[in-house]
Amino acid sequence: CVCVCVCVYVFVLVYMCVKVINTTPCSPTDFKLVTPNYVVKASFGDDVTLPCHLSPETSAVAMEIRWFKWTDCIYLYKNGHVTEGRGYEGRVSVNTQELQRGDVSLRLRERREEDGGVYTCQVISGEHKEEGRVGLSKSPVPLL
Repeated sequence: CVCVCVCVYVFVLVYMCVKVINTTPCSPTDFKLVTPNYVVKASFGDDVTLPCHLSPETSAVAMEIRWFKWTDCIYLYKNGHVTEGRGYEGRVSVNTQELQRGDVSLRLRERREEDGGVYTCQVISGEHKEEGRVGLSKSPVPLL
């Protein structure tokens, strides 16, 4: 009876360990993108961050990162090189120091009226592609 109990206990213990190991992401392709479920607001002329990060926290340094405004690619990070879209030169960036922590948020400098709308963050690692959307309000934050 003791032998059966010990065997069952060991089996359950091994099963739980295997279950935990198998559900723990171990590949850079096992990630999702997390974006806010609210519209980001900022006054005209202000700098604004459109939040987006990988979950679980995974380095994005070796990944391809694209940000779109509607269908126009306004920011591309690939192989350590950055390309900014027409009309966004010098206004968009991703903090490359934060890529190690999976933060791929877009920094938009000097917000303009035409900047309001829907932005898409796209992260590609090998054949795995994830997308997240962030809204930026069309009207500025009212002054109090």
